[in-house]
Amino acid sequence: MLREMTITGGTCFGRTPLTVTGLRPASFFYGPNGSGKTTISRAFAGYGSLQLKPQWHDGTELAVQVYNRDLVDQILRESDRMPGVFVLGESNVDAQKRLEQIQKPGGERDLAVGLYGRMQTSHEAAQERQRDAKESFRNAAWHKYRALVDEHVALLPAFTGHRGVDRNKDMLVMRLLERDTPSKDETLPKLDDLLADAAAVFDTGATTRARLAELEDFQWSDEDGFVLLDQKVVGSSEVSLSELVEKLGNEDWIQTGRQYLHGADGRCPFCQQKAPKDLAKQLEEMFDDRYTKQLEKLKQLSTAYSSWVLSIRAGIASWSAESTNYLDEAAYQKALGSLESTVSANERLLEQKLGAPSESVDVSTSSSPVEALNAVIREANAKIDAHNRLVESQRDAKPKLAEDCWIYLADVLLRDELAAYWKRSVGLQKGVETTAQKMKEASTAIVKLDDEVRDLQQSVESSQPVIDEINGLLERSGFTSFHIVNSTELHDGYMLARDGVPLDEHSLSEGERTFIAFLYYYFRLNSRENASAKILAVIDDPISSLDSDVLFIVSALVRDLINRALSKSDHLAQVIVLTHNVYFHKEITQLRHKDEGAGRCYHVIRKSLTDGNVVETHAKNPISTEYERLWSEVRRASQGEEMSVIGLENILRRILENYFRIAGGIWEDEIVQYLEPAERPVLRSLFNWVNEGSHGVFENLHYSPSVTTQDIYLDVFKHVFVNSGHDAHYKMMMGIDESKGAAHVRV
Repeated sequence: MLREMTITGGTCFGRTPLTVTGLRPASFFYGPNGSGKTTISRAFAGYGSLQLKPQWHDGTELAVQVYNRDLVDQILRESDRMPGVFVLGESNVDAQKRLEQIQKPGGERDLAVGLYGRMQTSHEAAQERQRDAKESFRNAAWHKYRALVDEHVALLPAFTGHRGVDRNKDMLVMRLLERDTPSKDETLPKLDDLLADAAAVFDTGATTRARLAELEDFQWSDEDGFVLLDQKVVGSSEVSLSELVEKLGNEDWIQTGRQYLHGADGRCPFCQQKAPKDLAKQLEEMFDDRYTKQLEKLKQLSTAYSSWVLSIRAGIASWSAESTNYLDEAAYQKALGSLESTVSANERLLEQKLGAPSESVDVSTSSSPVEALNAVIREANAKIDAHNRLVESQRDAKPKLAEDCWIYLADVLLRDELAAYWKRSVGLQKGVETTAQKMKEASTAIVKLDDEVRDLQQSVESSQPVIDEINGLLERSGFTSFHIVNSTELHDGYMLARDGVPLDEHSLSEGERTFIAFLYYYFRLNSRENASAKILAVIDDPISSLDSDVLFIVSALVRDLINRALSKSDHLAQVIVLTHNVYFHKEITQLRHKDEGAGRCYHVIRKSLTDGNVVETHAKNPISTEYERLWSEVRRASQGEEMSVIGLENILRRILENYFRIAGGIWEDEIVQYLEPAERPVLRSLFNWVNEGSHGVFENLHYSPSVTTQDIYLDVFKHVFVNSGHDAHYKMMMGIDESKGAAHVRV
């Protein structure tokens, strides 16, 4: 059963989600048009952006069937192919008898469901006993485990790490229970041995070290420019200047001065005299392409050597601090210094060769400095390898020692506790498995009975009885212009027809549409597809545009649904009715002979001019008739509740007209005679105010009703009843209990 619901997305209820609590098997909602009744029904139907969050009693969810104007439109849109409603016919006595045996209260299905429920209860109890036994062992095991590791901290690493216990009691129990029982001949570890091994094996500071990468020597012979180092790199000898330059031996000076020739403004950059016209050409021919290529090779050699130097220094910088601790510091510094000295000398010579290509240089190509440094590195790596072997050996020993610690905990310290738990658990587990098997058997029996019911229903059910019942109700209700027949479009379906011809839905009046749609909904609640599920029926204003006779028929059908829900023995478990019609609300809520008020709840949806509409919950029916509803508004105003002054005027007019003029035939001129002369102007003013305030619009210049005016005329309204001798009626309608004093007023 639905006991609480929260609806999100209904704009009529404001931004805050609407929550309604205290729902019962029969729940009634009363509210004016536009208050949000259809919003509630659409939330149940999953309409648009509306979201319904239900709270089910005992978590048992009901199948929701909604009747509202959307369903009316849906049914009438496909009025020639409505799905058939199948009910039991009378053609197969044996099948009906068998169905009765299965489906009747206390029948085979109820017995199977009862057995399943009992086995489920027994199964849950067996599981609970199993959990209690495990919890008892869990506490005992944890106590002894903590005592062990707290007293002997060196053993703690055996129980941490991957799948370790640490502070996890459940992991401790799982690790203990997954172990095999030790054999009688198995030698169990001793605590003293475990403590001695733990001091060496569980040293968490011991880790492996990365080896130092050896250095690669520079391969001079791989560079084309290497052979040019001891050669003179000069320009061409075929130019006329070549002989002089060669004789003077100043090729490098001439090559350097070439770059200043174009900016010398016609002067020779070497002697500052006027330069010969062909000087630039001779210099260009002297330092030809061969010279340029040789110079480029020398530059490439210098660049390659510099890159090698950088790679050597980067490799040394990448060594970890832990690994460099294994270097022989003195030998390392000596070898590194020798290499740095050789590198510096070679870099100077290469720079010198690039500056004076015609000169020869002799660089050091010996691999001795690099080899000396690599020898120191190899010696350090030997030490690192020895360390790593020790660590690896320790790592291999750790799992073995950890396993021995677990054996000691399980098979020495907890031997008795484990044995007692296993002995008890075997019996408890048997109870769990037995009840689970019986639950499975009962569930299988229920499924087989349901399958048998479906097979039997196919042999005896028919859609024709519903056609006959709906047509009978239509005829008795005065709807004789159309009827339901078997559909020509849908097998075993229905259609609306007039004289056997499919009917255009638009030819039906609003009342006819409402009535036929509700009848279809009413009988569909009893259909085959709804027979096995518990149903929540949501009915939103099923009396739109119906006259009083048909309204009475619909009220009787809704009362039938409500009584079925209140019986607690029907598949219809709950009914929610929403309406704006006071008479219909009275018809379906009125307690009649032998009716009980239990299982019912009442809700009033009140519209707000400023905030979202609100839903008020009442234990007793707050709506009886329109006349009493008017009095309830007067009671609220007399209690000081703020309300529209214009609305109160209209309420007072309707009460006075209904009670005195229409029901009693008494007019204000007659009432005035019962009053003192001083009160008569007030009384006439009341009637004038009532007429003016309820039928017209006030001109601010002449009249402005206020809260004070409201209080004065509420008093005069009371005097009308008291002075005319109808004070008993006033007290009754105002809920004044004289035994408790006039101040005790029902709200």
